[in-house]
Amino acid sequence: MNLQPRSTAEDNAARTDGTWESIYFQSLRADGDVLLVFSPTLGSTKGIASTPELNALLVKQSQTVDVDARNGVLKEIQELIADQALAIPLHASSLIYATTSAVHDLRIQADLYSVDFVDAWKS
Repeated sequence: MNLQPRSTAEDNAARTDGTWESIYFQSLRADGDVLLVFSPTLGSTKGIASTPELNALLVKQSQTVDVDARNGVLKEIQELIADQALAIPLHASSLIYATTSAVHDLRIQADLYSVDFVDAWKS
């Protein structure tokens, strides 16, 4: 493996023009839309390791409102990613938030990184 340290601008350019062999990325989200990192049309990363078949499924899941049907499409997407080794999970990130019973209405956002203090209060 030949690691190539880059600035953020260089890394974004490489992700866009496809001049990379592998990319480390992590993404946490409590929704199947986390898989949009693989879409060149719907994601913000220009389709990491995307294929036409995968992108068609990603578009389909983004347009499916029935929960069971969407979960079925998401299952297909995950199986395709695993079968074609388009992504290799290295580890599962975890975050620990501590509070006391005196803190109320503290919320963790869907991205699992952000804590929302807007409605929080202490008794």
